Amino acid sequence: MLNAMDTDRLCLWLAAPFTSLFLILAVCSPFLAKPQSSGISIPVLKLRTEPAKLSCDDRPIFVRLLQDGRTTINSHFIQQRDLGPRIGSIMEYRAERVVYLMPDSLISVDRFEQALAQLNASTEHLNIALLSGKLRQAITNRTRNECDLIWPPNAFK
Repeated sequence: MLNAMDTDRLCLWLAAPFTSLFLILAVCSPFLAKPQSSGISIPVLKLRTEPAKLSCDDRPIFVRLLQDGRTTINSHFIQQRDLGPRIGSIMEYRAERVVYLMPDSLISVDRFEQALAQLNASTEHLNIALLSGKLRQAITNRTRNECDLIWPPNAFK
């Protein structure tokens, strides 16, 4: 059995090593901590499992502004005020976000600017391609439904 004198001596004898160990850990702990993450952030798109309405099963989106005041998305008539929300829902899970805008030549500049503003506000990183001239005529003459459109090789050189 240890007497009181032996336990005091044992505590004094162990105090120095434990104090040294505590000081070493306290000094080294900032250097042993997990380093802060660095690098670039890469956004990952979720892909939709069911096809979006008016999207031709992930084929290109054609928006027509007709001179009689109507608007179509891939041959489906919609209200002009619904253009932004419809394009936003179609493009929500797409990796390639492109809309081909085909205005009739006789529409007003205000209507064209309004459509552009709606498209720009609908989806982040949306690319809008304006189709006019020979390319627009070729698409109009080739098919009435853009979902059936197949581009011929070297047709527009």
